[in-house]
Amino acid sequence: MDIEWAEVEALRERIMWARNNVTRALFEIDCASLVNRFKSRREDISIFGFRLKEIFGLLESFIDFKIEWVACLSNKVVDSLCKLAINKRCTFPFNMEYPSDIHGLVLANAC
Repeated sequence: MDIEWAEVEALRERIMWARNNVTRALFEIDCASLVNRFKSRREDISIFGFRLKEIFGLLESFIDFKIEWVACLSNKVVDSLCKLAINKRCTFPFNMEYPSDIHGLVLANAC
């Protein structure tokens, strides 16, 4: 799986989760090409383009949403969670307990 596919699948999971209890959302992605595809919404007849079209449909349930690019270095929470998953050989379940330093980053990032 290439990077764009991994990013789009991660975005889809975030959207599916947010649809349960959020009406306005800001989705931050560090993949500039994916952000550009969402912002331009030009027709793409590839399999990847079809997947993006499905995700556009999921976004219709929000009153307001934005998809913004964020520098990889700025997204400390995601970076820390990725490093933790790699160090633990990706064996954590989704509802994992994470270290207090990551919890601090989550709280700082929420403000």
